[in-house]
Amino acid sequence: MKTTTFQIKSIKGKHTCAHRTENKQANYKYLGKRIENIIRDNPSEGLISLKNKIRRDVQVDCSLHKVYRAKRYALQLIKGNIKLQYERLYDYCSTVCKYNPGSTLVLKVDRDLSPPVLQRMYYCLSGLREGFLNGCRPIIGLDGCFLKSLYRGQLLTAIGRDGNDNIYPIAMAYVEIEKFDSWEWFLKLLLRDIGSAEERGWAFISDRQKGLLEAVSSLAPNAEHRFCLRHMYNNFKAKFKGQQLKKLFWKAASTYNVKQHLRVMKEIERVSPKVGSVQTAFEWLSEVPVHHWARCFFPARTKCDTLVNNMSESFNSYILEAREQPIIDMFETIRRKCMTRIQIKKAGMEKYDKDVCPNICKKIERQRQESRHCFPSWAGQDKFEVSHYMENHIVYLNERHCSCGMFQLVGYPCCHAIAAINYHRLNVEDYVDSVFKKEKYLAVYNHMINPVPGMHDFEESPLGKVAPPSVKSKVGRPKKVRRRDQNDIRETGRVSRKGLTHTCGICLRTGHNKRSCKNPPHPNLRETQHPNVPTNGSGTSHAAEIPSNAAINLK
Repeated sequence: MKTTTFQIKSIKGKHTCAHRTENKQANYKYLGKRIENIIRDNPSEGLISLKNKIRRDVQVDCSLHKVYRAKRYALQLIKGNIKLQYERLYDYCSTVCKYNPGSTLVLKVDRDLSPPVLQRMYYCLSGLREGFLNGCRPIIGLDGCFLKSLYRGQLLTAIGRDGNDNIYPIAMAYVEIEKFDSWEWFLKLLLRDIGSAEERGWAFISDRQKGLLEAVSSLAPNAEHRFCLRHMYNNFKAKFKGQQLKKLFWKAASTYNVKQHLRVMKEIERVSPKVGSVQTAFEWLSEVPVHHWARCFFPARTKCDTLVNNMSESFNSYILEAREQPIIDMFETIRRKCMTRIQIKKAGMEKYDKDVCPNICKKIERQRQESRHCFPSWAGQDKFEVSHYMENHIVYLNERHCSCGMFQLVGYPCCHAIAAINYHRLNVEDYVDSVFKKEKYLAVYNHMINPVPGMHDFEESPLGKVAPPSVKSKVGRPKKVRRRDQNDIRETGRVSRKGLTHTCGICLRTGHNKRSCKNPPHPNLRETQHPNVPTNGSGTSHAAEIPSNAAINLK
């Protein structure tokens, strides 16, 4: 039987059905490909913003959960499979060492499993190490921070301080958790790279983390080890509260003079007297050796008077974006940041026209302003007696020493020394330590970090593949923001009510609010329903109505 077959090539018609924005065929993979360029430009794009852009561009409504999966898929398309980065860790280490000779990259894996599972990774670039050894002060900040990628872990860091009081990364290590064994492993490799503490005279500053104190005592028992005063004060104020003790604590820690420190300690003993067997503030501070926290007992060779570990905290904030990335991307982001930072710092200092670094010049200028209140008396040769308000201080210019303790510790003149220098019309910069000079600063940033090719051009290592560490997923949304203590500055835009006295809106008494009020209503209040008092049969409470001419006593 003969049939007629035809084909419709085009049709002009109008849609009569209502437009629908729900489409099950638009799954997370399809949406991930559509938003790939958006995520490439801004990996931290919010889910609500992405949902609105999908609604506008694709004309599809979807749940936030689907948007989250689409974003995760887009990141996988951009960065590749996360597990693949762990598999190629040996290749990555070989590539970095090839393009940056002298660098130290060490992997520690569990070879009892097949394939071997990553446990730790040490990372020290030769350009950073040589720069630190050539011009930075011998003080190293030690700290650890949490990683926020899929396989979590922690990043241990060693941060130096250059002649301009800027941070200078030395080495870092990925570890499974912060404990004695991981700190000991990291410090052994670090001291192998930069030299032992006894040989080079390193000083360390850190919080009192678990295992860190024991690791430093084990590997560098004679090294100077400072405690971060901000964290130490958090422990102090948990037992001893009050503004007076707080001021005395910081005064005892920050003074440059030993005798003034002892006087402040006696004042702390007087303010916090002994009551029974309860430990006093003086006893608590006396248990911590003074060379760990009191500035006046710090050795002068470090030329650094810092009391807090801000350089490590600043570096943790500097690499905040990298801490959310897989392991190779994380180390590559940090390497690129350090690579460009070295060249920017070097180019900026080459244009600088003074001999002393700019941040140190600002500190010297503050001392110069204070020197207006200092009156020197020349005792002969380089000796001066300087009157400063109600105190007299002795200055030895050639020895770069002042009885106040500041000159010899920080490495640049204090206000008393500047008054003595101006007496003979000498140049203040001649009495600044060489570590703060432009020449020394350029020696730090004269070492390059060479670029490294991408994963497609990695060297092939014969050591094989590495598996990522096993992670137990916890219930709930993963936390990415650290817990803040009371001393952290919060930028909320709201005025804090901390320290204010709460007044109840029901009974007008202080110490609680109306939600927790169990007292009868104040007689001068308007008729209102007490939140904790049942009503009578008519649906009203037993509160009295306020007269129109009555005054409310808020005391």
